[in-house]
Amino acid sequence: KTATILFGLLAFVIGAPGAINPTYFEWIINISTVYLGPLGALIAALALIKLGIDKAYEELRKGALIEFPAIWKPWAKYVYPIVVIIVYVSQFILG
Repeated sequence: KTATILFGLLAFVIGAPGAINPTYFEWIINISTVYLGPLGALIAALALIKLGIDKAYEELRKGALIEFPAIWKPWAKYVYPIVVIIVYVSQFILG
């Protein structure tokens, strides 16, 4: 809970000046959207693979308010990591 509050405050402190004067803080926006966002998705994909699809699916179903279909497992195992890597690599190639 404390980490969530601190992260929210940090995001506000970094994001508020960028909203007020976008040209001055454009480099922060570029770093967060071009590099950190896809990096977080890549880390999530690798963690999902490391944890194991069956274990991740079981944990997901425990805390879910809705039923996740079984098609989630092959999608999360094969499609999601490939899409994340393609997006991450294209960010570096296309800028």
